[in-house]
Amino acid sequence: MCSQVRKFLSHLDIASIAKSSNFVQRKARKVSPENFILSFLLIFPKSNFSFRQWASQLSILINQQVSFQLISKRCSVRCLNFVKKVLDRAIQMQLSSYVIKGSFQKQFGRVLLEDSTCFLLSRSMLEAFSGAGNHKSNVAMFKSHYCYNLLTMETLSYKTTKINVNDAAHSAAILEHLKVNDLVLRDMGYLSNKILNRIAEMGAWFISKIKDNYKYYLPNTDTEFDLAKELNKVSKRGQHSFIKELTIGKSRHLTATLVAVKLTKEQVDKRTKKYRKKNGVKKTMSKSKKQLLEWSIFATNIEKEKIDIEQMFTLYSLRWQIELMFKTWKSRFGIDTLLQKYTGDDPNKILILFYLSLIFCVCIFRPLFIKYDEIMAKEYGKTLSVQKFASMIINHLHELCKDDDLITKLVAKNACFDYRKDRLNHNDLIGSFYD
Repeated sequence: MCSQVRKFLSHLDIASIAKSSNFVQRKARKVSPENFILSFLLIFPKSNFSFRQWASQLSILINQQVSFQLISKRCSVRCLNFVKKVLDRAIQMQLSSYVIKGSFQKQFGRVLLEDSTCFLLSRSMLEAFSGAGNHKSNVAMFKSHYCYNLLTMETLSYKTTKINVNDAAHSAAILEHLKVNDLVLRDMGYLSNKILNRIAEMGAWFISKIKDNYKYYLPNTDTEFDLAKELNKVSKRGQHSFIKELTIGKSRHLTATLVAVKLTKEQVDKRTKKYRKKNGVKKTMSKSKKQLLEWSIFATNIEKEKIDIEQMFTLYSLRWQIELMFKTWKSRFGIDTLLQKYTGDDPNKILILFYLSLIFCVCIFRPLFIKYDEIMAKEYGKTLSVQKFASMIINHLHELCKDDDLITKLVAKNACFDYRKDRLNHNDLIGSFYD
C-alpha cells in the first residue's frame, strides 16, 4: 500500500512544496516531508489516532524512532502552509475523466454541490474558534465550506471559517470554478439572486431553493405577483405542482422559472412545527404563510421545455449527496472525533489535522472509490455506496490497495447499494433523467 500511495504523492512534487512554503529549509536529516504526510495517511483511518500513534507509524515507516514531541513541534505555521499547498496541488491534479452516467453530460457538464458543515472542538480552542460571534460561547467549533462535482467526486474548493460567518457571504466563491454547461444545486443558505443571475450569464444552469417571503413580479413589468394566492387556487383545483416564469425579489436581479411542488401532510406538519419553534408558538401565522408552508419552492434557469417538474425535483434531490459526504467524514472517518481529541490551544495544529484528513479523502479515498465503482458497474452491474465503501477502507485499506479477486467480491457483497423497489440511489436518479 505504501508504494501505491507514494506513487501518487510523487506526482505532487512534495519536496518543492515543502521548500517553497519553508517547511524545510535544508535537506531533511530524519523526517522527509513525504514521510511526514504518508505516515499520517496510513494511521488516519484507525480509530485510536493520536500524536503518539502518528509518531509510532512514522518510526516504523523510516525504521528510526521518532518522538511525538518532534511531530508536535513540526506542526507549526510553516507546516500549515505546507499542508494546505499539498492539498491544493492534489485537488488540481484530480482527473475528471470518470463520469457516473456519460449521457448525463449531453445536457450538463458537471453537477456542482456546495454546502458547509461544522466541526466541534475541545474547549481549549475557545479563544481561536469561538462558537458565537460575541465570543461568549462555551462551545469551540469551526465551519468548513466544501464544493465538489458529484459526477466525478472531484473537489473544486474548500474553505474553513469561523462559525459566525454566514454561508451567503461565501455564495460568490463558486463563480471562480464555474464552466459553461455546469449544473449548480444550491440550498437557501447560499441563496443570492445576484449570484444566480451571474451563474446564468456564465452559461451554466442552477436549481435553487427559494425563500417563501420573497416578492415576485411578472417579467419586465412592475406588476406584483401574489404567489400565495395563486398556489391556493392551484390547491383548490386539486393540482400538486405549479410552474411560471417570474422576476424574483425586490431588487429584481433575477428572472427565472419558479417551480412549486405540493408537500405531504407529514412534511407540512414538520415545517409548521419548525416555524413555530423558531418564531414562537403564540405568534399568529398569516393565511399566506400557512399556504406557502405547504409548498416547496425552487427557482431554475432550465427552460420548462427541457425538463418537467418531476425531473427537476429528482435532480435537486441529488443535493443530499453532499450531506452524505459530510456524514462520511464524521461518522465513518471520524474527522470530528480526531479534532476533538486535540486538547491543546494551538489553532495551527487543528487546521493541519483537518487538511491532512482532506488529503486522505482526495488522494486515497476518491481514487479507490472510482476504481471500485467502475469495477462494480462493469462486472457486477452494481453501484458503490460512499458510506459502505468508507467503512471498508477503515478496516481493509491495505487489501483494497491491491488487485485481488477476493476483496473485489467482498466489495460487491458488502459495499454496494441494495436494490430497493421504493427507493433509487443517486446513480439511478441521474439515469432516470434520460431513460
